[in-house]
Amino acid sequence: MKANVNSEKTSRPFEEGMTIEERAVVYGFFNEGLKVNEIQELWSGVFQRGKLTNRQLYLYREKWAEGGRKHSIDCTARWAERKSFLEHGINIDHLSVLNDVDNWIVHEFRGFLPKLSYRLLYWCSHVLSLAPELEEEVDLFVLGARFALRNIAYSYTQRHSDETDLDDLLSYRPWRSKERDEKYRAAQIRGDVSKLKEIAPVLSSRYRLSSSNFTGSFDRPAMSSQISLSENEVRTPIGRQMLFLEMIYKMCLGDGFTLPSVRIQSLRSKGINPIEINFSNESGATVRTRY
Repeated sequence: MKANVNSEKTSRPFEEGMTIEERAVVYGFFNEGLKVNEIQELWSGVFQRGKLTNRQLYLYREKWAEGGRKHSIDCTARWAERKSFLEHGINIDHLSVLNDVDNWIVHEFRGFLPKLSYRLLYWCSHVLSLAPELEEEVDLFVLGARFALRNIAYSYTQRHSDETDLDDLLSYRPWRSKERDEKYRAAQIRGDVSKLKEIAPVLSSRYRLSSSNFTGSFDRPAMSSQISLSENEVRTPIGRQMLFLEMIYKMCLGDGFTLPSVRIQSLRSKGINPIEINFSNESGATVRTRY
């Protein structure tokens, strides 16, 4: 008899203790063609979680297959095919800005992060629709990726996506002025809006940022946080994307919310290099990206 992965008996061990983003990463692994044993190996090496069992991953794979396997919206965007953006509901008026984000990924990260999918571009466009003043690529990428990761997880479970905290953030837009920031914080204290949920999975100590560098006051100098990894260790683009998002998340949450671009500029003005990624690509060359 076929297991019902939505039943109470199977849904708990199937997703127990996992963030929405972690679930998205598992589906992304299947999209990238990884097998169950390969996913287990990656999981135990990067995420500080209990081992994913064969049963869990087979249930994930079953949901992935039932949901249509890899969706066209998760394919890398083809910029020469304008019609493809319309087919995926992306606002054509945003294409020039979205193309800047895609070029930023290519030039700044040189293969460390994947080129953008239609799904991620759709959510970046969604962010632009609500906050057209956002011009920095890192801001659009981080906010759009948060929506996109949740959306991919829910698309395979056919559940309603919970984006209340992100919708509240875009509704108040605290970065626009001091008054808006105060209203956003006050609404959080009253419980009228949701605080931002933790974005990333619990990473193993080998990859996790030192909390002493990114909590408390940012007025005193802190050592740059460095992460060195090989593509052979984190072989999938979505896994490396999650590492980057975790870094940004830790950096931008303190007293309220600060846009990634503003936090980066603030730290750099104090002589602090917030993030440095060193990794070796397949050719053996070392690539260094500072943020």
